[in-house]
Amino acid sequence: MGIGLWSLIEDARFQGALCHWNFAVILMFIWKNARLSVLLGLLAHSIAWPQEVVSFNALPTLPAITVQASRFEEKSTDALPQTSIVTANEIQSSGALSVSEIISKVVGLPTRINLDGSSNAVIDLRGYGDAADNNVVVLLDGVRISENEQASARTAMIPVEIIDHVEVTMAGNSVLYGDGATGGTINIVTKKNIDNLTILGGGVSSYSGYQSSIFHARELGASQLSIFGKGLNSDGYREGSTTKERSAGLNLTHAINTNSLVGVRLINSQENNTLPGPLPSLWLNSSPTRSSVPGYHYGTSANASSITVYGTKKINSIEFLIDISKREKSFDTNYRYNASNVYSGYSPTLSVAPLAPVNTYARGTSAFSGSVESINPRIKVSNFLLPNNSLIVGVDRLHSRRDMTASLTSATRPDTENASASQTDSKTQGFYFRNDWRYSPADRWTIGYRTQNYSTESVGTSSWNSSGSTYASELQYSRKFNHYFVGFMRAGQNFRLPNVDDNSSVNWDENGQPILLVPQVSHDIDAGLNYQSANWFGEFKIFKSMIKNEIAFDPSVNWSYGGNVNYDPTKREGFSIRQSYRHSPQWDVKFNVHYVKAEFTENQYAGKTVPNVARYHGNIALGYQLSGPHKFTLSTRFASNKFASGDFVNNQEKIPGYAVQDLSYLYSRSNFTLLASINNILNKQYTDLGVYKPIAGSGEYYYIAPYNMTVYPNSGRNFNLIGRYSF
Repeated sequence: MGIGLWSLIEDARFQGALCHWNFAVILMFIWKNARLSVLLGLLAHSIAWPQEVVSFNALPTLPAITVQASRFEEKSTDALPQTSIVTANEIQSSGALSVSEIISKVVGLPTRINLDGSSNAVIDLRGYGDAADNNVVVLLDGVRISENEQASARTAMIPVEIIDHVEVTMAGNSVLYGDGATGGTINIVTKKNIDNLTILGGGVSSYSGYQSSIFHARELGASQLSIFGKGLNSDGYREGSTTKERSAGLNLTHAINTNSLVGVRLINSQENNTLPGPLPSLWLNSSPTRSSVPGYHYGTSANASSITVYGTKKINSIEFLIDISKREKSFDTNYRYNASNVYSGYSPTLSVAPLAPVNTYARGTSAFSGSVESINPRIKVSNFLLPNNSLIVGVDRLHSRRDMTASLTSATRPDTENASASQTDSKTQGFYFRNDWRYSPADRWTIGYRTQNYSTESVGTSSWNSSGSTYASELQYSRKFNHYFVGFMRAGQNFRLPNVDDNSSVNWDENGQPILLVPQVSHDIDAGLNYQSANWFGEFKIFKSMIKNEIAFDPSVNWSYGGNVNYDPTKREGFSIRQSYRHSPQWDVKFNVHYVKAEFTENQYAGKTVPNVARYHGNIALGYQLSGPHKFTLSTRFASNKFASGDFVNNQEKIPGYAVQDLSYLYSRSNFTLLASINNILNKQYTDLGVYKPIAGSGEYYYIAPYNMTVYPNSGRNFNLIGRYSF
């Protein structure tokens, strides 16, 4: 098979005009520069979605999908080749029960447990480790739902039943989406224009879990109404952990005429969780379900609501689109536990304070409330100046406010309770354009630019203000070699802005002044080759990013209390291979592997690996369709070992890698589906997050062993049984 594919590539190159020889030359240069030449032998087998974006499970005869990758609706054949589509059929057959599981089980991207106790997993597109949340933009129908704080996008509020498809762009996308799209974007697109449909779902799972959902769509003349609701309860894998999530929403669109449409979307969600805390790593295999310490309590409560009003109008070759959105959120926490065996400041025998503390309990409360308002008008002009040339121009304005109060015991004086309060006000404004020119049926050039201004002011216990500007750019060439192969290469600059959480806990200079953060900027090179045939789809991508002023946490600053800093220069380089092969109507195989090398390149940590980034991550799945409505899928999720968060010197024991097996059974007949799955069949004790807290020098406070190396265990063997009925 590999020889046949290579022959097709050679034929395509021979048939192409000689003036395009530079594509292969530049691709090889990038490859060599990224030190990935060892993978040349894999190129013949590297296969992916081409510009005709086709789903992994789909046959080529499937109807075309309408995508929003360019911030306008377009045919899947018009999407740039770095955008991959995950269809509803793939989602259903994978056994995924949430957006987080779709990203992990179908796309094979790295995800990890969320420390707020919710099912909003942390998604790490390109090895950003602890700061992964702030280096990917998650969207719902093209509108940003990523938080402008150090928090994961609230994807748990989105029922799987309402998802039409998911668009994953694994390349820097700051030109179109601005702040934080350094690793790429994930756009969750909901079902629309489906006439009358109702889907009821419900099921049970391990740890006293149960869930329910409803989706109802109805055509009302020129209008379309859809509503949804979702509920999830679970006692959790570990002692003292519970999860309770609720969400509901509606989407109403009205077609004024064939060229004009307006709509509104409302969503409300609630999350109430308790957490068991970090577990010393030496207990991972022997007692993974234990809480951090006996009686440990950490509770979180989050309430969020959003309203989005949008409209579009077409006049000949010009299309106008605008969305106006407002999100409000409150987030409260409370904790209490005996910390005498965790931190020396709370220990009567180990405290270095002049007077031994009396109270050994750490405790605290915090309350956040805020809002985010955005307005995003944009225009698309087709055949701009030249045939087959489209121009997109837009403005993004965002205004966020947040009030915070907190009260917690001092780690060095447990009998003293510290109170703080702050009010922050942030504004950003970006102007961007992207020009996309198909100057021949096979060749395509894309160029884009964005300029972004930002300002944040915080007043309260600690007052500060930060402002500035930055920019993003991109240049891409795509080549359709023949019916089977599409290649691309791109170069660009992307950025991440320091958010309110970043600047609220920073390092301090020798004069006692906060060292405010500057924008993170990455210079990126990407290249890839996509393939499609009747039974085989796949992709191969390589990338290299040189990053300046990366924003993340460093535990060694502030006298070993830690703080957010701009790192010394870093780099990311790697590749991703995604393949799907349908051997017959009964058998299909899917394979995803992502490799990323994350390193510091200069100064103190030069040559050291960025913590909390596994070199390899992915999955492999084997599906078997029995005659009739029965399908079984056996899959393995895997990751290599990695250094724990905080281990910048790379001198501690690594967090072990893992391979976990899952089995799912899907029964589908007429309007009814039943999904049964067993996850982690072999009951492996594993973790995807470990934290190292360096022991300070003499006379300073420190975490007491074994609490200086902790992990957050993932679930052991567990099951889900979910039924859905549509009518």
